[in-house]
Amino acid sequence: MIEYLPLIMGVVSFGGAALTWYDAAVRKRYASERAVEHLKKNYESLVHNIAAIDRMLDQRLDAMERDDLERRMLLQLIASKAGVLADQPLLPKSNRGDGDSRER
Repeated sequence: MIEYLPLIMGVVSFGGAALTWYDAAVRKRYASERAVEHLKKNYESLVHNIAAIDRMLDQRLDAMERDDLERRMLLQLIASKAGVLADQPLLPKSNRGDGDSRER
């Protein structure tokens, strides 16, 4: 029996090491799956937030276009009452604010 003691200790040690290795592998797999799930949820959240921002920007742009149209109509009304022809620009070319500084 004593002569088998090193063999028994080796088998027990190997079994303990195998269990420890298996436990570490299972934990690592679980951690990887959890990380992937977090990434998926973050991606879905980003997609949702970008869509919300896109809708908000569309609404703001629509409001700006309505305001611009309203201002143009008011300017046209004022210009027609003042006797300015509709085809003529209301401001000189250098003061119109077209954003094109090359023509100044």
